[in-house]
Amino acid sequence: MNKSVIKQHYGRFIWGYLLANTQGALEYRLSFVSQVFAMLLNDVIWLVFWLAYFTRFPLVAGWGRTEVVTLWAVTAAAFGLATTICGNATRLASIIARGQLDVYLPLPKPVLLHVLISTMSLTAPGDVAFGLGAYLVIIQPRPSQLGLFVLCMITGAVLVVAFTVLTQSLAFWLGNAEGLGAQLVAALINFSTYPTVIFNGIVKVALFYDHSSRLYCLCARAAPAQLLPPNAARPGNLHHGLWCSGGRRLLLGSTPL
Repeated sequence: MNKSVIKQHYGRFIWGYLLANTQGALEYRLSFVSQVFAMLLNDVIWLVFWLAYFTRFPLVAGWGRTEVVTLWAVTAAAFGLATTICGNATRLASIIARGQLDVYLPLPKPVLLHVLISTMSLTAPGDVAFGLGAYLVIIQPRPSQLGLFVLCMITGAVLVVAFTVLTQSLAFWLGNAEGLGAQLVAALINFSTYPTVIFNGIVKVALFYDHSSRLYCLCARAAPAQLLPPNAARPGNLHHGLWCSGGRRLLLGSTPL
């Protein structure tokens, strides 16, 4: 079986589960819509806070309203996309600790992929809607900027799923590590929604020198120095690589295409 056939097979598998999970959620339509709206409202409250801040102070450590809104929009949309498709990623530790992997092991599908996509987060579409809505309404991007936003959203979702699987897999050694995994993922998301230049001391050391930050910096290190925009050295953010290698200017529209 060639690679293209395998990719199509996996694509249909993921798409089929996504449709089934969505149809299952819509069986209780009012509950589903209320959870999505609650998450959307939660995100909007944070956005209102930042917009209120920027009415009084134009910059925070060199970051303006456009940069912060873009950062929040990309991170929220990436996390929402990740947990919409791979809703079990945040429950993987619990599934391991309770022996529920036995349900998936005999089935003729990739075990990890099957576990991840067999459930969707009911609140995650609210994050996706917020990210897209905030970026479209406030930033008002050009088509090229919107394309890069979608690319950042997809790559961010891949990073979120990968990091979540790594942390939740600690359950193989620690037992039920669901709480620890959740805290680590929450730290990743929270740090990704703030400019890293505002952190100092041991927090900045952790963000700049942990192994995760080094992974995010690969694109920036590979890019020629002349391609990097001013103030681009911001390792630790979720999309640091794309940001440093030109994504910041394209997303924010600071240079013409």
